[in-house]
Amino acid sequence: PRPATRWRRRDNDGIRLTAATLAPKRAACLSRFVATTRDADAILTHVPCRRRYSRLMPKSSSPVARRVRKFVADRFLRAFGWEVEGGLPATKKAVVVAAPHTSAWDFPFTLAVAWSLGFEMNFVAKRELFRFPFGGIMRALGGISVDRARTKGFVGAVAKSIREREEVYVIIAPEATRAKAPRWRTGFYHMALEAECPVVLGYLDFARKRGGLGHVFQPTG
Repeated sequence: PRPATRWRRRDNDGIRLTAATLAPKRAACLSRFVATTRDADAILTHVPCRRRYSRLMPKSSSPVARRVRKFVADRFLRAFGWEVEGGLPATKKAVVVAAPHTSAWDFPFTLAVAWSLGFEMNFVAKRELFRFPFGGIMRALGGISVDRARTKGFVGAVAKSIREREEVYVIIAPEATRAKAPRWRTGFYHMALEAECPVVLGYLDFARKRGGLGHVFQPTG
């Protein structure tokens, strides 16, 4: 039988659970069940595919959590002989371009530089990194999972989340891969344009062991 519409479940904690694909008859029965029940603990709702990226970002971190992260990051960078250059730009929201992305070591050092600078960070990564047992850790660190084969609606969903937050920096690798890419993908630009926030160019200089945030520009269309 052909796959039926995707269904998701929301529990009291707001956690969305995606059920297996349903045959058309089972989907129809489930639809009638949802329409006739008033279960406050668990309600099954039909979610169109374009809304599969709802509630992307975790809640903002507390000041105590930021201080602990900065302490850990500073010790990590010092152990490897790294230093953070400059500070934060005069904006509370931004899309940070992290390029070039050529090594698996980019992630821990990017995370350490972000924590050392003390900004509220989220990052975009491929969905394969969010599989068990690392999914919970990646989300706790601020990860946003993206299915590179089905990106429709993703840029708009992230932009909406940025607009709704008082303070957030979203880090994205425009090549979308560690392999050599002939050009950057433009999703980061459209994301910043729709969120009405600037683009910040981040960098990691492994030769000099320096990292930080560089040039800032506002996309105009």
